[in-house]
Amino acid sequence: MRKRLGFKSKDVCIDFLSVNSGQGNLTHNYFNFERSMENISTDQVEHLKAAEALRTFDPAQWRSWRQSNHGPILLKDEEFDHLDARDLSLHDVIFLGCKFISASFLNCNLSQASFTNCKFLSTRFESVRMRGARFTDTNFSEVVFSSDGKTQCDLGSARFVGGKLLNVNFSGVVAIRAEFRDVDMISVNWSKVLLCNSLIDHCTFSAANFDGANMTESIFARNTVVNSSMVDTQISGILALNNGFDNLSPDRMRCLVQGRNRSFTVQNPETANFVQQVNDGKFSAVVNEMNEKAVLILGRFSEGRRKVLTEIEEGVTSCGYVPIVFDFEGPKYRDLTESIVLLAHLVKFVIADLTAPRSVGNELRAVAPSLAVPVVPLIQITERPFAMFYDLWKYHWVLDLVRYDSLQSLKELLPSKIIMPAELKMQEITKLRNRT
Repeated sequence: MRKRLGFKSKDVCIDFLSVNSGQGNLTHNYFNFERSMENISTDQVEHLKAAEALRTFDPAQWRSWRQSNHGPILLKDEEFDHLDARDLSLHDVIFLGCKFISASFLNCNLSQASFTNCKFLSTRFESVRMRGARFTDTNFSEVVFSSDGKTQCDLGSARFVGGKLLNVNFSGVVAIRAEFRDVDMISVNWSKVLLCNSLIDHCTFSAANFDGANMTESIFARNTVVNSSMVDTQISGILALNNGFDNLSPDRMRCLVQGRNRSFTVQNPETANFVQQVNDGKFSAVVNEMNEKAVLILGRFSEGRRKVLTEIEEGVTSCGYVPIVFDFEGPKYRDLTESIVLLAHLVKFVIADLTAPRSVGNELRAVAPSLAVPVVPLIQITERPFAMFYDLWKYHWVLDLVRYDSLQSLKELLPSKIIMPAELKMQEITKLRNRT
């Protein structure tokens, strides 16, 4: 027995209070479907009752109905808890605003299925056929996704939080404005995927293939990329920050960036934005920003002295500057001194701790004679500077030696005796440069 309620001119609402399917009574208090009358025939309206089988986990009834009814069906604002859709065909089913909790789609056929504004919580997609499926504005939370074949679907504005993607072939998938946060991805094929204007944050990529993918204008931050490939990956306008790239050979990292007149390649996505700005004639803006905020800190990196540099870093940061401490691996084609000089060209001033020096003396002798940048030398009160230090005072941008007796006194001296004199000297140098 079936009861119809709420007919409108273009929409039909059907409440199934009690359905006799011939295979037993299926009772549900309220089950609502809405379909556009422009796309649904009278026969389809009559057979919509078979969709109740999906909700009540009756695969035999669902298959029976689908064998003779291949038209579209809409399920709206429904919640499916522990849905077992294994081996089912949900081809051409439209889910709108539905919620799936701990569902299983093992060997399920989702070809041409549509999910809009849906939520999947702790759900498993395994060996799923998804050709032509759409997941628009859909949330995936702690979902496990695996597929043996090519997954040609639309992930536009989809959001993945947590969970795993395992051996999924997303080649050619449309994922514009998608989000991936804290997702563990193993052997995922992203080749030729449209991943523009997307957010990929704090994810792990192992054996991933991004060859030919379009990641234009996306944000790629705090990710770990291991044993993966980015050949001819388009990354123009990408914002790449704090990523880790491990076990990547140079011939597998060749990203494309579009310049003013031509495209060029870079090996590290994190350099793409900088290189593109330089190529587009924005180098002055990049250097000006560094010259306004960056401070180079030199000193000894031994266990006992590193805490002094850390104290300087924190003090510089609290005063609104960006500290640069060269305690990382140097570039391939520059030695240590050349790298320090390169950084000195980009900063507003230099702070150098001369206590128990190892290489600071050589670094200052390379910087001071060749570059008019304020240098503030520091030393612990019980120490004496290296022998050739006083030769640097012929350069007026090398300021007076500042002595400290503890970390606390150093902290107190930073604003007035270190940063302020450097600022004043930089203003003096700038006036000399700009005189006419």
